[in-house]
Amino acid sequence: MSDSNDVKKTVTAIVVDDDELIRRAVRAALISLDCEVVGETYDGEVVLELYSETKPDIVLLDIRMPKMDGLEVLTKLTEVDEDAYVVMMTFMDDDDLVEDCMIAGAKDYLRKDMSLKDMIARIERHVLRI
Repeated sequence: MSDSNDVKKTVTAIVVDDDELIRRAVRAALISLDCEVVGETYDGEVVLELYSETKPDIVLLDIRMPKMDGLEVLTKLTEVDEDAYVVMMTFMDDDDLVEDCMIAGAKDYLRKDMSLKDMIARIERHVLRI
């Protein structure tokens, strides 16, 4: 009889970005880490519904999106679930906005212009924490 602690939990994730190529790259990084991508969207307004339907372990969330930006989405997510594990993603060098996201509850942020190898390594650190 095996101990239930021996069973490796599959980490579930939602990817939110208005750029399809970025979503594909992040999805590939997650899949390479044996994560299950349970939701994907380009629209900040859809994230809350997607989050409540799938209850993911981690959300990778773009900061700049049309309609509703990532900081607003992050704020609403943490109101719904104060333990939401959110990692922001950005191309920008906007330290103030990144700091606002960290204050609002983000666990980290990824630069979208980093190499896929570096992105996988950064995401892996979070997957191992979950």
